[in-house]
Amino acid sequence: MIVNNIFCSFYSMLLLRNGILEVYYEIFQGFKNSPKTQLLIPYAPHIIIKEWNVELQERTSKFRKQANAIAEWDRRILQNRDVLLKLEAKVAKVVDTQSNLERHRS
Repeated sequence: MIVNNIFCSFYSMLLLRNGILEVYYEIFQGFKNSPKTQLLIPYAPHIIIKEWNVELQERTSKFRKQANAIAEWDRRILQNRDVLLKLEAKVAKVVDTQSNLERHRS
């Protein structure tokens, strides 16, 4: 639950930052053929950052899918904990029985 809240906060910040970068990008495109382009050169890195931001969003989406899959797997393991413990006890009993049979055969 805490991880999900942290992720939601991070994702909201990412969306806000992306919106700001889109505005910078559009302003830069508007001045593209203008003599004032030189004034905007210091802001050119924001365009690169926008591309990085898009890639970050894609990777974040993949990460979230993987994290959700792992969380589901963990939830199922916890739900089936008792079954797994009983199975482990039965396997241990079978191993003991097998060992006893092998000792008696010798």
